[in-house]
Amino acid sequence: MNSRLNNRVLVAVIMAIAMILSVIAVGYSVRHRNDGPKTISVKGNASKDFISDLVVWELIINHHSQTPLEGFNSIGRQREVVRSFLLDNDISHDEIEVGNVSYELLEESYYDNNQQRFVRINNGYKVKQTITITSRNVDNVEQLAREVGDLIEQNVTVRSVAPRYYYTKLADLKLEMLGEASEDAYARAKQIAEKSGAKVGSLKQSSMGVFQILGKYSEEDYSWGGTLNTSSKEKTMTITVSSQYLID
Repeated sequence: MNSRLNNRVLVAVIMAIAMILSVIAVGYSVRHRNDGPKTISVKGNASKDFISDLVVWELIINHHSQTPLEGFNSIGRQREVVRSFLLDNDISHDEIEVGNVSYELLEESYYDNNQQRFVRINNGYKVKQTITITSRNVDNVEQLAREVGDLIEQNVTVRSVAPRYYYTKLADLKLEMLGEASEDAYARAKQIAEKSGAKVGSLKQSSMGVFQILGKYSEEDYSWGGTLNTSSKEKTMTITVSSQYLID
């Protein structure tokens, strides 16, 4: 009997102690709920203009023939004219890539009143081949793109695709701009902190936004997923960095 009574007393004491500790813990957390490290969040930006140093230009040779073989032979003649035109204008063999010859059957349909149904007839074949020029001599390729008429005068049925412009040192430029954006974020944090009578401490976390590469004089819009302009030789790259610093 005494043993049961002692056990009940012990349990009651333990529960009382636990309740007291719980109250103390809650009280401490309430009093110190705002005592965590203070931080400041800022965004840094960087922007830079640059000029493309690589151009990709496509010439598409077309021919409408009655048979694939006829078209293939015509494409072959025109291809050699185009190749000579390029080589004579300082485009090297290594800069020229000749694609495969392809063709498709062209059909027309009309309604035959006598048969009272639509009839399909063979209208020949469309044969084509693409020649791609990839060069670091951007100005020269731009000039040639404006002289496609010379090929047409030599009975070449060719279509010139607008040149696409790239920058071969893009990775280095991205690293440089990332550093500049981070420095801008720190400068903003320092300015805000000083006006509040505080000091900027160590970096707590930082995240990089997407790179936007737009034509320098274009009216393109920014995209959440990033933009890569290839239609303009002169471009502008921008980047945003979000940083959070501890403040003292």
